[in-house]
Amino acid sequence: MGWLDKKRMKAPKAVEEGRDSLFFRIQWLMLFRVALVTLFLGATVIFQLKGSPFFRQVSPHPFYLLIGFTYALTLVYALLLRRIQRLKTFAYVQILGDVFFITLLIYVTGGIASIFFWLYFFSIFSAGTILYRRGGLWVASASSILYGTLLDLEYYGVLLPPGGRELNSPGYQSTYVLYLVTVNIIAFYLVAFLSSYLAEQVRRKEEEIKKRIIDYRQLERLYKHIVQNVVSGLITVDGEGRITSFNRMAEEITGYKFEEVYQEGIDSLFPGLLAWSRSVGGNPGEGENRLRFFRWETRFVRKDGAHLILGFSISPLKDSEDREMGNILIFQDLTRLREMEEHVKRSDRLAAIGKMAAGIAHEIRNPLASISGSIEILKEELGNSPQNHALMGIVLREVHRLNSLIADFLLFARPVSFGRERIHLNRLIEEILQMLRHSEDFHVLIRLETQFEDDLYIQGNPNQVRQVFWNLLINAVQAMPEGGLLKVRLRKGDPQALLPGSRSFGEVSIIDSGMGIGEGEIGKIFDPFFTTKERGTGLGLSIVHSIVESYGGKITVQSQKSGGSVFSVFLPLQA
Repeated sequence: MGWLDKKRMKAPKAVEEGRDSLFFRIQWLMLFRVALVTLFLGATVIFQLKGSPFFRQVSPHPFYLLIGFTYALTLVYALLLRRIQRLKTFAYVQILGDVFFITLLIYVTGGIASIFFWLYFFSIFSAGTILYRRGGLWVASASSILYGTLLDLEYYGVLLPPGGRELNSPGYQSTYVLYLVTVNIIAFYLVAFLSSYLAEQVRRKEEEIKKRIIDYRQLERLYKHIVQNVVSGLITVDGEGRITSFNRMAEEITGYKFEEVYQEGIDSLFPGLLAWSRSVGGNPGEGENRLRFFRWETRFVRKDGAHLILGFSISPLKDSEDREMGNILIFQDLTRLREMEEHVKRSDRLAAIGKMAAGIAHEIRNPLASISGSIEILKEELGNSPQNHALMGIVLREVHRLNSLIADFLLFARPVSFGRERIHLNRLIEEILQMLRHSEDFHVLIRLETQFEDDLYIQGNPNQVRQVFWNLLINAVQAMPEGGLLKVRLRKGDPQALLPGSRSFGEVSIIDSGMGIGEGEIGKIFDPFFTTKERGTGLGLSIVHSIVESYGGKITVQSQKSGGSVFSVFLPLQA
């Protein structure tokens, strides 16, 4: 939309606001007229009851008639006000009508001798404040013409006030009449200029205030929009550590609604935060609950029980006079970032180990072959001694074990990538589960459940993929020596959940209710030669991780000591 369209949209609104303002001022004009006429009515009644000499010569009926007509006309104005479209013309009619009635009042109260000429000032002032300079000058001119004409007609005897000459001093000089007319006309225009000037100044200030209010409202809306849509959680707390605001992202990260935490202590949401802040930077001379730290990370449990790593920063919250009134707490969910960092570190570490160890493994494998061949020859030459045969058998078994270990290590360090084909993942996992049921580690106390939501196909080496899931399933079974639930779930995963920008992934989750993995061990389980089993080599999960990485996939683990484990494997799907 262009600036012209915006201007057209703003114009009706400005016109409407101006009409509302004029409508309000006309209402005050009518109210003031009623009050003034009522005051005049009361004065007339009092003077009549007290037997004023004026009413002995002039009948009071014209006064009452004029007052009653003014009341009636004001009532008509009030009834028409909401129906009139041209309010400015309506205001001119009312004020000029008032000028006419004031002239009549001056006429019936003695003309030149009347003391009510000051009523013109009220009409001129009303015109100046309601209709501004042009209206004030128009009404001042009308007042000057009517007042001057009335006094001239009386002076020349053309139009005498009620009661005739008896009410007037016959000795009025022309200079006096001219003086009276001149002074009042000058006063009329002065009042018009001053009232319109003041009214325009007030209007200008009102417009400036309205603009400022609009600007403040726009800034407030902009502030709210920015705060509510910022990608970080934002919390403000007062000087006592109570939560005073909570943006949308803070609700998403923590799982709590603003209504649930408003005016609650920040320590109830992040336990130990205040104590920790005092231990690293508290000022004992200030309030006990003041936050005095800048950046830190902490573990946090969402309302739904999910474990997160949050990174915080803090700054003081100050008022317009630069007085500190609380703190602003900004935080982000760093869980995925830390997982990615650990993944990168692990990949770098494993790559370095793999490069170095691959060469060493090859060098060890050659002597092992020589040793194995030599032992076979010695076994034949040493005769039929049972003791010698037993010793040679031990040596050959250990050589074979070392050779298998090196083969596994080479597979971990440099997974074979040849022989890839289209694999129906559901069918392959069903075959592995069938083998698992007949393995020596599986027993009747283990309950096996499967949940296959989609038919998924991947491109890969069936032996490698089989080795990945076999290792994970065997580990799950061995983690439940006393039985439990083993659940295998297969579904199409969201690529944006773990690997943004990638194609679709299949997610295979192996969930057990076994012993779980301790917090200090979970970061090492994919490291080579790390194991918690008595007879384990520590290469099973390392090989799994290496194969999954070579397919462009990802493996994640969630576990707690004595709380079971969830291993999730993400593999790219074949289109």
